[in-house]
Amino acid sequence: MEIDNQIPQEQFEEIERFLQGRMSAEEEAHFSQTISANSDLRKQVEEIRLILLGIEESVLEEKLHEYRHRIPAASVRPLYRRGWLAAAAVIGVLIVGAWWFLQSAPANKRLFTEYFHPEPGLATSMGSVDNYAFERAMVDYKTGDFNTALKAWNQLQAGNPANDTLDYFIGSAYLALKKGDSAIIHFRKVIANDQSVFRDDANWYLGLSLLLNNKITEAVPYIEQSSHNDKESLLSKIKQ
Repeated sequence: MEIDNQIPQEQFEEIERFLQGRMSAEEEAHFSQTISANSDLRKQVEEIRLILLGIEESVLEEKLHEYRHRIPAASVRPLYRRGWLAAAAVIGVLIVGAWWFLQSAPANKRLFTEYFHPEPGLATSMGSVDNYAFERAMVDYKTGDFNTALKAWNQLQAGNPANDTLDYFIGSAYLALKKGDSAIIHFRKVIANDQSVFRDDANWYLGLSLLLNNKITEAVPYIEQSSHNDKESLLSKIKQ
């Protein structure tokens, strides 16, 4: 099923909010009535629902894939034979493994792991030919395929080297891959642009990039300049 390429971004975001339960009760009721009376809108809602479901399933599959590679084969097989008891054992292995990692990792890596959450990305409408390559890569980014997104965005940046949006999301993709050196380069370019709407968030992610690279003292002023909700908590732990 192919989504209508001409759907306006504002309408796409409205449908996205409806499907994700982020509307008020009154707004949701009104939108539901509109859907009932408009067959084209119903089709668009269903198409976008399938796209979002595909994104969620892709992310879940990737996370399960990562977990399977962390668990010894002997721990996986009983999951199918012994039901919930084995499942509880496997979950216990994961919890203990995560605890061990956090305890044994250097302090900067522990803090990075605790506070880093990938930039969620932008809503995509796939409606503009000019923006199609960027938005196609955004879908890859949001499904966790950071390498594919990077390849496309780096190609776009070759023809538009001063684009702060590209710098910000290229940096975000590198950081999600834990490539701190590359992320730092792009976030610094965003911060150098006083007009960039991504400047505040870039401060936060540059601080985390420096933290990942064990440049803790250098990370602090960037974290301080951000308005991220977790900044005071992170600064407190850095200074302990």
